[in-house]
Amino acid sequence: MLLILLGIAAQLAAVWALASVDPLLEFAMPAPDVRRIESSDAQAARADTGFDALIEARDDVAEQLGDAVSALSMSAIKNGGSVSRDGESATAALWGVDLRWQETCPRRMIAGRWMDSAELARGARVAVLDEDLAFELFGSESAEGAEVSIEGAAYTVIGVARHSRGVGEADEYSAYIPLRSASKQGIQMDVAMLHAVSAVSSGLDQSFAEAANAAWGAGEIHNLRKERMGALLLSRLLFCAFGLALAFRLSRRWAKRARRWREQVAELRRHAYLRRWLGPALLRILGALLGAALLLAMVWALLSVGIEPVYSFTEWVPESLVSASALRTVFWNRVSHAARLISVATPESARIAFWGTLDRAGAVMLLLGLALGRNKRGKIRRFGNQNEEAGV
Repeated sequence: MLLILLGIAAQLAAVWALASVDPLLEFAMPAPDVRRIESSDAQAARADTGFDALIEARDDVAEQLGDAVSALSMSAIKNGGSVSRDGESATAALWGVDLRWQETCPRRMIAGRWMDSAELARGARVAVLDEDLAFELFGSESAEGAEVSIEGAAYTVIGVARHSRGVGEADEYSAYIPLRSASKQGIQMDVAMLHAVSAVSSGLDQSFAEAANAAWGAGEIHNLRKERMGALLLSRLLFCAFGLALAFRLSRRWAKRARRWREQVAELRRHAYLRRWLGPALLRILGALLGAALLLAMVWALLSVGIEPVYSFTEWVPESLVSASALRTVFWNRVSHAARLISVATPESARIAFWGTLDRAGAVMLLLGLALGRNKRGKIRRFGNQNEEAGV
């Protein structure tokens, strides 16, 4: 029983956590290395982060995808960034964000405002801190309008966002600045990302991957909706199996009750006039039909939930189920995909991977608890049969 309860608790926690992950399409790649461009004029010397070219390429991706996406944004993240103020310092995840990032990865503002389009476009030295970082640096004072040092450069705090560290984030705090200002400052970022909100129900993966790879180069595609579904696949199968078992048991009870109602109607017909038994008979018939309809709807819904992954993970479905070559092709395609030497995660994909592992562990505990309980009941039953045979 303890294993069963722990398994159910782990699965419910995973489902609850994964429900908060937005179903985005993400493209991630290692951020370009910063190149120092020297010049005879000390004032003209600068650092090239490579983000100017990526920002221009982002527009090409948006143009290729067109109306298939309702919003497309770009960002980069540096783990372990330095944020300080008047002797108080903290290590935070430093996000360089671009236009429309608030549409794809929204942060709720609790003070001040978010960066506007003009500030993002020109790379203004403005910053938004999460509430925990603001409290760490400013305490009970207002952070709005104050100045902080980010990676050695002065930024003006224009807002505070409601965001706390979650699974998949390496740093306790987060700070947000325009990506162009991070580029002009020459900050070495860790990962560059594209975020897209799909405007179509399915089929955008391939187009998004081709457009992003053509514009940015090799990277990792994360379909968060599919990854979330894959993380909960074992729980989905268990839910369908238990649901169908419950539907079968309910159908047996419904069949018994329907037979009993039919016998009651037959008894009324033998001992009462039509006007006396017609009303009760119609009520019982309607009840039986309603029960049958509810059972059929329950089975249909369970089968739909069970079959849904087949339509999402089309890469696992061979062209021919009876062709050995088609099965081998699917197998080696999946093996090649899993054998990549470099895989770049995003905070959201890391969150899905963690909670998916917890969900699978919960499913294993649940099945193990059920198996042990079944074995124990079998031993008790055999022990009782032995006592009966011995006359005890």
